[in-house]
Amino acid sequence: MVEDERAPNGKHPHGKLVPHGHQDASVDEDVIRQWFTDDPDAGIGLSLEASGLVALDIDPRNGGNESLAELEAEHGVLFSEVSALTQGGGEHRVFKADPTGTA
Repeated sequence: MVEDERAPNGKHPHGKLVPHGHQDASVDEDVIRQWFTDDPDAGIGLSLEASGLVALDIDPRNGGNESLAELEAEHGVLFSEVSALTQGGGEHRVFKADPTGTA
């Protein structure tokens, strides 16, 4: 296993594999295979911007549930078919970004 300065179970770039975080993202199958050869326990991340996506991070420890309630009261339910529960009891909801940046 590759040594890394990460805290256990953290959601941050793997410094030895992708020292520049999302800027080191790759779709090259050989590169990805090498990453998981070097560290089979590495997490999977993606470059939201390069993927044309945005993520809503609902963090209850920082008022996320209240903020979500306010957003949904104003705009309606913010439903995403792609979501993930977080270690902090929150949620990430992923949406396709508006390419014009206006919405």
